Amino acid sequence: MAKTLAQVQQQIYKLQLQADALKAKEVPGVIKRIKEAIAHYDLTVEEVFGSAPAAQHAPKAVAAPARAKDKQGKGVVRYRDTTGRTWTGMGPKPQWLKEALAAGQSLDSFKVNGAGGGRMRAMLNGKGDSAGDAAPPAAKKSALSPKYKDAAGHTWSGRGPTPRWMKDAIAGGMTMEQLAA
Repeated sequence: MAKTLAQVQQQIYKLQLQADALKAKEVPGVIKRIKEAIAHYDLTVEEVFGSAPAAQHAPKAVAAPARAKDKQGKGVVRYRDTTGRTWTGMGPKPQWLKEALAAGQSLDSFKVNGAGGGRMRAMLNGKGDSAGDAAPPAAKKSALSPKYKDAAGHTWSGRGPTPRWMKDAIAGGMTMEQLAA
């Protein structure tokens, strides 16, 4: 039996969800490897992306190891060990820090002194032309407006994992267009 257009579109949508989930799973590791390479080779914005705006042209600073990325995607490194492992102070303490504290070291001995970490690090921290300055506190994200809504009042912004109600509605024959808010 031949598939209908709706069935093929539903299959495409499900495969796209799988692809998006795989991509989301891989992105943090890719970003980490890129940041480590940038820090290791002390690369500048110009070297990585080509010509940069005039405000960004300055002598190259010594790059510090790439910062750890917390769950929200932004964070200022507040703690670092001698091997370059970092922690933002957000979320659970990493294993390396737990072990050091258990061995009798103090948390203060790992504090970063607000020193910058090079031009590329400044760009990665979202500070364009102010390498060496401490990053401003991250602004709290506002709630996203819903892009999808069902008759029961469930909503979804289209970001993050697809909610169960959306999967169930699509499996029941609804389309994304029908669920658009």
